[in-house]
Amino acid sequence: MHLGRITTTQDRKANRRYASNVDGTRKLLELSRKYGVKQMVILSTYFVYGASAYNPALLDEEAPLKASVLDKNLIDMVELENLAHIHMFQYPELHITILRPANIVGPHTQNGLSLQLSREATPYLLGFNPMMQFVQVEDMADAVIASFKGNKPGIYNVAAEDWAGYQDALRMAGCGMIPVPSIPPGLTNLIADLSPKVGLNAFPRYLVPYMKYPVVIDGSKFTETFGWQPKYNIEQALAYYRDKKQFKRAG
Repeated sequence: MHLGRITTTQDRKANRRYASNVDGTRKLLELSRKYGVKQMVILSTYFVYGASAYNPALLDEEAPLKASVLDKNLIDMVELENLAHIHMFQYPELHITILRPANIVGPHTQNGLSLQLSREATPYLLGFNPMMQFVQVEDMADAVIASFKGNKPGIYNVAAEDWAGYQDALRMAGCGMIPVPSIPPGLTNLIADLSPKVGLNAFPRYLVPYMKYPVVIDGSKFTETFGWQPKYNIEQALAYYRDKKQFKRAG
């Protein structure tokens, strides 16, 4: 199973991320062929679709991967998946399954969105409240296990059938909200770029489009193929962050 990926939150240096994510994946695939690995599950992300005002209401697995065109910070994510996709067709004996989950949330998650939800006060863009989906980390673990046991190679979105506006999700997570100007667009990007330099670390730049435009994925193919059903709805998944904040305040 290839579940590791260095995110922009963990390392802002694009060349180091590319070396870890893309070159590392290439080496892993080469070694898998060399040593006769018979099955691989590779964790991608819904971010590869890219956030755009022109996205359809539901994105299925056939939708184009536009993230690298829309934001250079996501090039390594798309390249990682392209490598896996090429090997899936060139070397069918590897039995590769690629999973594109929605935002993974819950205990010990360290992605860009989960860090936003962990904060007492979180930025949002004025005038925007895009629909978002979340997968609780235990449900995601169940999805990985289901895909491994089922061993049905292909590309699958992984998402529950519920979603919420970003601002509503912040409220469910118990976050105070900080309005950030959305126009001109360059100002929002400047705030994202400068905030870490003054110790704020408000939000990574690659999240800006996802805080503006919905990227809602259709997870029905995965559900029907593997019989996976999430145990947590969106409110239950985000309650972890609210309860953690309340416990911290009480202590």
